[in-house]
Amino acid sequence: MAWICKAPLDVALGLNAGLDATEKRRELIVEERLQDGPIYELRIYKANEHRFQHLITRFREYTDRIFARHNMNALGYWVPTDGTPRQKRRIVYILKHASRYEAYANWIHFSNDREWEKVLDMPQFRGLLDEKSTSIFMTENDYSTKVANAIEEPGGVYELRTYTCNKDKLAALNARFRDHSTKLFNKHSIRNVSYWTPFDQPTGQDTLIYLIHHESREKADANWRSFINDPAWKKVAKESQVDGKFLAKPPARIYLSPLEFSLLK
Repeated sequence: MAWICKAPLDVALGLNAGLDATEKRRELIVEERLQDGPIYELRIYKANEHRFQHLITRFREYTDRIFARHNMNALGYWVPTDGTPRQKRRIVYILKHASRYEAYANWIHFSNDREWEKVLDMPQFRGLLDEKSTSIFMTENDYSTKVANAIEEPGGVYELRTYTCNKDKLAALNARFRDHSTKLFNKHSIRNVSYWTPFDQPTGQDTLIYLIHHESREKADANWRSFINDPAWKKVAKESQVDGKFLAKPPARIYLSPLEFSLLK
């Protein structure tokens, strides 16, 4: 890091001593909402062709360990099970930070970590990414912990789903998940992992992001068919939307397989 200072020529040349600065250091004021936590960060990296395994190696051997050094707790690392070869060259992971402000500080410390700087200079790790990574900061919804199911056996597939709501429908959608959907998921062998709302605006006003678990990719399709055809679900879906549909567009989803070093297996 370089420091740029203004000084008289005689001081810069060492002919005379400089004087101590008299200006008081201004106290940093951090907005209260930036100090609330914890905060979660969903990140998605897409690797260049023939570089995907190098990206996985970097996470396995270096990135995850250096994250932990800087208070960045990785909940899980996954790769897509479906899609084109290009769509499958992605790593999806979720970090937990103490707060949004701490997340900023954590990334600064991580980026300036000397070991990490050396890792970036390793020939096998140069030019790994195909495009700019996706980063979404999220807060956990109030019902998330209450409905979460323990994933007792490793394996299976995770499903990351994103819902974009029509105006002023997010609260009603969350109420339906809190009171009905999560219970019906269990009935149809869909396990609840976590539910989040984006921290930043405007997506914080209309977006629900959640993670669920299935016994297998094949079971996932069967679980959804069973859920959608459940009379109890049809009744709830109809009655909850008498004042208008919740979703502005169909849900986006990614089926994910956990990497061997992922905390969530």
